[in-house]
Amino acid sequence: NIPFMHSLAQNVIDAQGTGKDALATTMVAFAISTLVMGGCFMWLGQKKLGKAVSYFPRHFIIGCIGGIGIFVTQTGFEVSTGVPWSWDAAGAARYSEASVRALWLTSAGLV
Repeated sequence: NIPFMHSLAQNVIDAQGTGKDALATTMVAFAISTLVMGGCFMWLGQKKLGKAVSYFPRHFIIGCIGGIGIFVTQTGFEVSTGVPWSWDAAGAARYSEASVRALWLTSAGLV
């Protein structure tokens, strides 16, 4: 997912700055995270733990999926505009400025 990868890359840039070393670290971080997640899903499949989801209440699963949706939407706004997200009136005002609004509306239009 692009927002998760963007967060991972931003952490590398914050720690190392920009340059060839940061690019190499980012690519290795992407590869390791992909391999770890793939391994986790393979292990879950081998242990037949996909059925374990049925033991959780439905509203719990829906809430988790909704939370992921909120995170992805929030990060999408941050990535497309470069403006940090905040849950207040000032944050809403920044996203309604004409120059910023043009950025996120263009991205939303592509979706």
